[in-house]
Amino acid sequence: WIPAGEAVVGKIHKHSHPNFLMSGTVLVVTEYEGVQKLTGPLAMISQPCTKRALVALTDVWWIVVHVTKETDLERIEEAVIAKDFPAYERYRLALKESPWSGQQSEPPH
Repeated sequence: WIPAGEAVVGKIHKHSHPNFLMSGTVLVVTEYEGVQKLTGPLAMISQPCTKRALVALTDVWWIVVHVTKETDLERIEEAVIAKDFPAYERYRLALKESPWSGQQSEPPH
């Protein structure tokens, strides 16, 4: 839940993943799509390396989904979040060189 008037800066996610703006209206900006006004209900897929900043114009319910078998928050964040853009680029290059490239989006856990 994001209350009206609240500003939020998201994290850099390593993988594509679904997002659901269940209700409410936000102004959101990304480096790829510029500024958009979004109103729920709305489903979208975030691409890897997307970072968002938003301002809730109304009270908002926004859900982000990541697939994992992990239950430890630190391990989940390590698997799905890059701390900054250079870290994402290192992750992407390592994945490209891995024996799993072309077979799946990430090494098995």
